[in-house]
Amino acid sequence: MQKFFIIFLLYILFLAQLSFFVHFPFKNQAPNFILILLLLFIFFGKPEENFSFCIAAFGGVFSDLFFSPFLGIQTLIFLLLTFLLKQVIKILHRLNFFWILGFFIFSLIFTNVLFYFINNALLNITSFSFSWGEILNTPQMLYNTTLGILFFYLFLFIRKYVLETKRIF
Repeated sequence: MQKFFIIFLLYILFLAQLSFFVHFPFKNQAPNFILILLLLFIFFGKPEENFSFCIAAFGGVFSDLFFSPFLGIQTLIFLLLTFLLKQVIKILHRLNFFWILGFFIFSLIFTNVLFYFINNALLNITSFSFSWGEILNTPQMLYNTTLGILFFYLFLFIRKYVLETKRIF
């Protein structure tokens, strides 16, 4: 039941991303709540659990439906990102603020690079051009990293003070 609620929360965040938060852009960039939620589930989940792959698949399908010219690109990118980060977290065992910050920035660059290359290579095979401005989109990375760190500490607060004290919402 809890997993269905999380997938429903993912859908609600996706709708908020598409309808509400487009009215609060930062340098013409809207937040990517699907990627932020995926990263939080990777960080807070146990490395041997596979539910973050389910979040990556559903989040990728939601993103593909509205942001991608080809169905499956974002899903593939999110699944690959989840696999890579799970492997790194298995090696590290303990995360601190700098690892989380680095993972957020790496994840944003990774998804931008893969989406840019796949999208442009499939659509413009003959006139492919490389643009660092589109790949390293600084306002997007600042906006999403800031929101990701805020949500990370909000999740830490909820986990420490709300869930462990057994309070009912």
